[in-house]
Amino acid sequence: MSALDLVEALIRVGTTLKDAWNDAKQSDPSMDWTKFITSSECTAAYASIGPVLDGLTQPAVTQALTEVRAKQATLLAGNSVLSLSSGQLAQYDALLDVENQLMRKYAANATKTSEWVSWIVNDALPDLFKILSIAAPLL
Repeated sequence: MSALDLVEALIRVGTTLKDAWNDAKQSDPSMDWTKFITSSECTAAYASIGPVLDGLTQPAVTQALTEVRAKQATLLAGNSVLSLSSGQLAQYDALLDVENQLMRKYAANATKTSEWVSWIVNDALPDLFKILSIAAPLL
């Protein structure tokens, strides 16, 4: 799985779970992440994202990190970050954000836990959406 494929998979999973979270929260305003894991909305979401989750393995994350780091090195071309133009700096920063999200232990630990689901919805999804348009052409 390429780095771009992995990022897109995380976005699909995060979006599906966020949608399920919103539905569950609407049904039960006292919903928290622990309750959500056992909700019918979460169960249905996990049923639909199962095949995507199967690809979120440690080897896939490791391969994606290798790709991202190679792209960073290519962008730098042996120079310092200080020598990058503003456009290149934005690209480099986007790659750093991708690397940061992939390095998080949660990226390859796609289990049905409140910690993982809250990470994908609250942390990873907003960051990945923000940087996808900049990072995608590089990946």
